Amino acid sequence: MKKIYLLLGLILFNCSSDPTETNETLPEPLVRNFNYFFMHAPNNIMPSSNSLVILHFDSNNYLISRIGGFSPLAPATGFSYAFDTEIVFNFTYLDKEVVVERVPDVQSPLNKKTTFIFNDENKLAQKIVENPDPVMTFYTYNSFGKISNSIINLDLFSYSKSEYYYNTLKNIDSIVTKNYQFDTQLSKTVEVFSDYDTAENPMKKLVFFEDTFYRTLSENNYAKYEKFRYSFSGNLVEYNEKVWDLQYDENGNIIFGEQ
Repeated sequence: MKKIYLLLGLILFNCSSDPTETNETLPEPLVRNFNYFFMHAPNNIMPSSNSLVILHFDSNNYLISRIGGFSPLAPATGFSYAFDTEIVFNFTYLDKEVVVERVPDVQSPLNKKTTFIFNDENKLAQKIVENPDPVMTFYTYNSFGKISNSIINLDLFSYSKSEYYYNTLKNIDSIVTKNYQFDTQLSKTVEVFSDYDTAENPMKKLVFFEDTFYRTLSENNYAKYEKFRYSFSGNLVEYNEKVWDLQYDENGNIIFGEQ
């Protein structure tokens, strides 16, 4: 298939020109780096002096790679993951598809080859994660262009359905996910997002990474995240909370990395 750059440009930067044909460049990226601490990174990461994820762009401001990911650690270390700047995610653009591959290729959450398929409106329609067996996610949208539902086919017998709810400012309010085996609901998870600011969200085009995906859903930036997991019988069996002390520059723009 013909390699193109138009698709990602439309998704990331709301530009309708193809620089491979017009020699035009896209606007400067909203973010060129971010601290994983402010995202939905895995739990129990080994402390490190470096927590900065670097995004590389070509001369036309198209995202071509991410530097920094998470590698699993042996249980004896006392930590589950380490942040590793040797991990690189490379982008390949095809007709209506974007393929993101991790180098080196080690099986780990957030570190797998993923194919993103877009519809005719250049919205994410399907995500295929090699696990190594493919795990497929399908997305649908509401009337104002935000994701409203997703279905994940985990295997031949198991799947999950998520419903996305937004407030009046088009910020994600909650996500309710129900897990099924055949047609029997096994559990339910409710994720709640709150304490929003009024600053522009610079992350809302980075749909390609698991740790940034939730932040892409809103117009502004949340400072609190809660996760409630319920059993088959409806009892609360797990609760997690993350609270961030968000930082801003003198103009009121949020700072997720280094300027």
